[in-house]
Amino acid sequence: MKTLVMTTALAIFAGACGDDGPPPPPARAKFAIEVSAKDIENNPLPKAPVILDGKTIGYTGADGRFLAEIIERPGTQVTLNLGPVDGYRWTDESGATETLKLNSSERPVPIGYNGVAESKRKDYMVWVKVSCDSSMPSDFCQARPIMVNGKQMAATNEFGYAHFTIDDVPGTELSVVVDTPAVNPLTDTVMAIPEDPTYKITLDLEPQVYVVEETFTNALAKKRPTRTSSRPTKSTKSTKSTKSSKPAEKPKPKKDDGVIELF
Repeated sequence: MKTLVMTTALAIFAGACGDDGPPPPPARAKFAIEVSAKDIENNPLPKAPVILDGKTIGYTGADGRFLAEIIERPGTQVTLNLGPVDGYRWTDESGATETLKLNSSERPVPIGYNGVAESKRKDYMVWVKVSCDSSMPSDFCQARPIMVNGKQMAATNEFGYAHFTIDDVPGTELSVVVDTPAVNPLTDTVMAIPEDPTYKITLDLEPQVYVVEETFTNALAKKRPTRTSSRPTKSTKSTKSTKSSKPAEKPKPKKDDGVIELF
């Protein structure tokens, strides 16, 4: 019973001192988020992922900006980042870590992050030269469309040449096609061989000039008949003469020594 009284007395004493425990946490507030994404030439980068505390919360617009609000308590730390964008590398990939706070008027202070990216893209040049043999029409190699990954990039000129530049990331694979027309062998007289020749190019780490060369022949060209002569042909095979090249020796006159030879 004594212990109970002492405990009650202590509780009354503590209440008299005004000790109500730790103060309540600050109320939540709306904090504005302002993010911009640009390249090193100050051009906006659209569709850049905006990452808040490791989670994607949206993407930058056509102007390279992203605006939003979060409801959080002052004093909370948040980290803003920008995610990967094809063909670019962020100069600061660590992002920005900010502490949410209120200003002197007890209004939430906006938090922001400005990301700057440098391009990983490089310029490459492709030269194309097509030629036609004697079985093809003289104008077949002119105005031939040059396709790259399904898109026309150029057309050959009157000499069969075409060239163009590619702005892309190293390691990108290109499919370069010299487009040839579809052929009906029953009605057409020209069928280019090879048909739609295709070349695979993997862009190097450094800018390069790639050269594509192709020669077309007509698969439907009629072969000319071989001409035969009606005149007899002389054999070109050499034969040895049966006669000796040495002059014949004259018989030596017999001596008349009075001896008659029986054999």
